[in-house]
Amino acid sequence: MTEITNQQIIDRYLKRFSYSKSSISIRRYCLQYFFRSDYFGYNGHVFKLTKRDVIDYFDYLNHLDNISLQTKKNKWMIFRSFLQFIMEYDDVVIVIPRYSTQWKPIHKKTDSNKDVVMTKEEVKKILD
Repeated sequence: MTEITNQQIIDRYLKRFSYSKSSISIRRYCLQYFFRSDYFGYNGHVFKLTKRDVIDYFDYLNHLDNISLQTKKNKWMIFRSFLQFIMEYDDVVIVIPRYSTQWKPIHKKTDSNKDVVMTKEEVKKILD
């Protein structure tokens, strides 16, 4: 029997979210950060993931300074969801660290529009 490929596993994971094209797109994009060589670049089989791989990926995300903290957290949350799927799919155990995953203040500051102030008349004009 041929072993299932990483891409086949990813496709089966994404199929669970077929009710939402945007959810599939976001999850696919987030998983690219783990697999693509121009990002973290994991090239082993997902059933062979170790705790060290998971911690190394967290550290990789944690030290990126070109994405916001919330984006990092979203990528981590989706990655953990994918790990949970892998564990249920093939009865493998992957330790997801809880205490060694503290976010550092190294991230892109999000742009804020809190300084934008409009009068009631301006709001009414836009809404009309």
